[in-house]
Amino acid sequence: MRQHPAVPAPPTRNKEVADFLAKCHGRPVSHVEPLSGGFWSSAFGYRLDERELVVRFGEIREGFEMDRAAVVFARPGLPVPDVLEIGDAFDRAYAISVRHRGRFLEDVRPDECAAVGPLSSARSPLSALCRAQPTRHPPGTRGTGRPRAPRGDAV
Repeated sequence: MRQHPAVPAPPTRNKEVADFLAKCHGRPVSHVEPLSGGFWSSAFGYRLDERELVVRFGEIREGFEMDRAAVVFARPGLPVPDVLEIGDAFDRAYAISVRHRGRFLEDVRPDECAAVGPLSSARSPLSALCRAQPTRHPPGTRGTGRPRAPRGDAV
């Protein structure tokens, strides 16, 4: 069986994250707090001046790149946070995004569906996603959402 090298755990202390973010932004941040719900990454909310942001740490950088590309689907009723920066820290990838407050769809209990609105409603975020067409092309794509092929090779 192949052994994988041990990957250090992501930062878990608010001060450790705040120190890292202060270096990223070149000035102190405030209100650092761990966020729940991350399956693929650990996340911390924070403020930079009056701006609310989120930093996520995870092992799969490509997931953060896909999040950055997903902004083409943003529209009223379907908020998609802008990914401002992607890099490497703590032996893993990180992404800094604009913070959007809300709930994860999978956290809505069946008895809450009426309050959230029917998922089949034409005005629901899920319905908006199904109808969504990109409003702009993701960076590094050919307008199809697929990566550009190097040196003119077909993808």
